[in-house]
Amino acid sequence: MLHVRSLWLGLTLAMFAFWMPTRAHAGDGTVVFNELHYQPRGDATAVEWVEFHNLLAVDMDLSGWALTNGVQFVFPAGTILPGGGYLTVAADPGVLQAASGATNVLGPFSGRLSNEGERVDLVNQNGRVMDTVRFGIDAPWPAAPSGSGATLAKWTPGLGSEEAESWTASRQVGGTPSAPNFPSGVPPASGIRFSETASALARPFWIELANTTDPGVSLEGFRIRSSRGSAPETVLPAGDPIAPGGFRVLDAAVLGFVPQADDRLFLVSPDGLQVLDAVRVTAE
Repeated sequence: MLHVRSLWLGLTLAMFAFWMPTRAHAGDGTVVFNELHYQPRGDATAVEWVEFHNLLAVDMDLSGWALTNGVQFVFPAGTILPGGGYLTVAADPGVLQAASGATNVLGPFSGRLSNEGERVDLVNQNGRVMDTVRFGIDAPWPAAPSGSGATLAKWTPGLGSEEAESWTASRQVGGTPSAPNFPSGVPPASGIRFSETASALARPFWIELANTTDPGVSLEGFRIRSSRGSAPETVLPAGDPIAPGGFRVLDAAVLGFVPQADDRLFLVSPDGLQVLDAVRVTAE
């Protein structure tokens, strides 16, 4: 009986392998997804982009390779990605280059990246899937890329593209197209963070911020943004510092708006250039 079961299992696995689409093994990874800007602030779709990194030390010829599923793009003949280099495919290359100064940008791609998460594939000229990302917007995927201005960025390029734990939010608003995600190393987490958030139905609505550092921290100038474009950006006023290990509750009167269920709230640095933390507002 054991022999029969083993034979049946072997045949089943062989049939399954036969019908599975061709894809590269993890060890075959050469060019991989490294950063995605799927929901720019204000849902500016022209600024959407996808970045790739060449894990090898040798140049890769991407002629005839393609982006498929979520967006579509075929790399033109003569596209060479240098060893260890970065390349970005954008919805509108000109807009991205003007906004960021990025180089090595191709496009435009057709379609748009979903704000709700989706699968995007990189296939070679023979249709072989070389890398895949199925990004999401709910935990364990980071919340900040959903409308704050931050991008979805890998901690390091060599991590698997399909695992949520490989990804975080860029610390820099607008990300780092065609460049390393964290050129100076991953920065430490912000000392001021969201601690707790009321549900969307709570009246009054409130959020709680925590100071996880040793010194007291003033909230003056820190910003609260919402993924809902109609909500204003709130610049927090001067006040007593939050003591080390302390908390501060801010209600809707301070925020200037009441979030709706599934909105994301973002804590942004006073200079507006770094997204420090993000949280999703639940229905209940």
